[in-house]
Amino acid sequence: MNQEVKKWVKYKKVKHACLVFAFLLSTSAVPAHAGLFDKKPKPVVLEAQGNRGEEFKQLVQDDSALDKAAKLTVSASASEPVKVAIAKIRLNFATQSSASSTEKRSFGSSSDYVDYSLVGVKPEDVQKMADIFYADWVKLLTSKGYVVQPPEYLMSDPKFAAAVAQTKSPDDSEGLVKKEKAVTAYAKQTAQFSGMGSGGIDYNALSRAKSEAIILELDLDVDFVAITKASDRGVWLQAHQIEAKPVLHIKKGFVRIHLNGQQGVHFSFLEKVMLPGDVFAKVEKKEKTGADTAVTGAVAVVGALMGMSSHENSYVVTPVENFPEAIAKSLQPFEEVVINALPKPTQAASAQ
Repeated sequence: MNQEVKKWVKYKKVKHACLVFAFLLSTSAVPAHAGLFDKKPKPVVLEAQGNRGEEFKQLVQDDSALDKAAKLTVSASASEPVKVAIAKIRLNFATQSSASSTEKRSFGSSSDYVDYSLVGVKPEDVQKMADIFYADWVKLLTSKGYVVQPPEYLMSDPKFAAAVAQTKSPDDSEGLVKKEKAVTAYAKQTAQFSGMGSGGIDYNALSRAKSEAIILELDLDVDFVAITKASDRGVWLQAHQIEAKPVLHIKKGFVRIHLNGQQGVHFSFLEKVMLPGDVFAKVEKKEKTGADTAVTGAVAVVGALMGMSSHENSYVVTPVENFPEAIAKSLQPFEEVVINALPKPTQAASAQ
């Protein structure tokens, strides 16, 4: 065999190996945690027991978060209990989650679509979740030595009351905010109304109110499906571009503290928080109708001829019967994490 033939044979072998490697990458599924290919830190996974301080630092991606909270001081005497006024608890709960992804390749393209619908959850259930969350939050704060003030505490402040007067009335604004894919509820026991923050009012009224107390705001977006796209993990040439699993988690949110007449600290939740507990009774894949199957089959044939592949799946998720209570229980470890954002009560305050 002459040198030119050897070079040609070597070239064909290398080219064939590259094509096989690309094909395997394009048709094999990659695990949820792709290890070397992961771009983002893993989410905060909460268990019944855990190191809440370290989990809080991971949640806000700030190693100095605990030090910042420790430096906060209230203006009241050290011998007095540390007062906490909960200005807002906003809970935005998803009732449908979906995602789509399309990856272009040299030999075609691949598209993926998933959709999950949560059935049997009434808007009143989300309101109940927010109210139970508030009650559990009050119990936790009290057990740690804080003294939680009633909603009237903030309303007695002239500046705050004047700001609230410019918003919708409590009866109108405390209602549920219904959206196509989510329901938003404000805990009824808090002083913050949904109209606050609109019309240029923002939260200036809170930052000037009641300098002798910690004024707290909590804002949560809760989802019931964890969705990860392959591109988010730095993975390429993957058959299924989207991985999804019914998992209760906090998708995003923040905790904001107003202290001594100013905004003391604001921590955004920069990582997903996977919550413990069994809150789903079953997950069922939607069956396509005969017409849908025929159309999908025809499209798939045409797509295959053009070097395209497509995956589409829809699911129905049924919650457990005592869903609001189950959600509230799952949120309790998260409350233990977030309390690290608050300045600690003094020994004298804790003893009372």
